[in-house]
Amino acid sequence: MYLICGYILGAGAYGLVQTIYWQKDSKAYFDDFHRKPSIFYSMTQKSFFPFIKHLEMLLDYSAPSVLTKGVYGWLIWFAFTQPSIDDRWLALIWLSSAYLITLTDLYDFSVRGEILYPSLLLLAFANLLTAQSFYWQNFLLLLPLCFFVWQQQLGDGDLILIGGWAPWLTTHQLLWLLIIASCCGLLFFSLHKLFVGKQLQMLPFVPCLSVALVLVRFL
Repeated sequence: MYLICGYILGAGAYGLVQTIYWQKDSKAYFDDFHRKPSIFYSMTQKSFFPFIKHLEMLLDYSAPSVLTKGVYGWLIWFAFTQPSIDDRWLALIWLSSAYLITLTDLYDFSVRGEILYPSLLLLAFANLLTAQSFYWQNFLLLLPLCFFVWQQQLGDGDLILIGGWAPWLTTHQLLWLLIIASCCGLLFFSLHKLFVGKQLQMLPFVPCLSVALVLVRFL
């Protein structure tokens, strides 16, 4: 049941991300798909109304679409296997926000503020409401990351996202989050070089952070 609900909500997440880009420039959205990652190629047919487009996403059974919606279905199921009601809703907020931000990063290698800031505020509210510990000292660990942002090796949106997650993770969890995410990025770079034969110029880092979050926070 949770998997089915998550699959349907995954189509809604598709629709939310697409609506944000439609509002920016609908013509550019449809005319510039040659630069988008292949995971979004199945959504290039024009529609006159967002509702129709969202319905198309739900009924799209191409492999990338099914995989992406299936991932959210698994996240919904995973969130509701947590031991208590508070843990379930907190996990749902953690995983849903990470999923949405991951979609935008996969789309055009950016972290969209329309999703980033509300999700971090909602996450902070949920953690405060459930009386979670606040690890303020974790912000000190993020200072070295500012150097990578200055060197343009890390996006400012990635740093803001990590900063929004940091106080709600233990110091141990935060360190492992950064280590695992970095290893995932290096692994992806290496595999791309090995199988494609050329150096990858840009890497969406939020998916690496999201995978690390699931591992260190919920497993």
